[in-house]
Amino acid sequence: MRSKQSSDSLIIVGGDADLVLQGLSSYSVRDMFVFAGRDRSQAVGNAPSLVLSLWEVVRSLERMFPGESKVARVDLLIVMIMNGNDYLPKVRGSG
Repeated sequence: MRSKQSSDSLIIVGGDADLVLQGLSSYSVRDMFVFAGRDRSQAVGNAPSLVLSLWEVVRSLERMFPGESKVARVDLLIVMIMNGNDYLPKVRGSG
């Protein structure tokens, strides 16, 4: 396996929102993207692809919480996990 070069990108492919959580829990998200496929509500052939840049999510957190984005990122992950996902049930009383 070769080492990650500065020009490399990582794309996580899948239609599950939990992939965003898994990506945000990674140490480095600078060149990491989640490809969530096509919007099935659109007409076939015209359906746009949804690609989310995890680096842009982290930058948005930094704008909202200057100097505290690392803490906000962990807090966001915890709140989203407590809300339940495909693998874990929602924590009672967290609503």
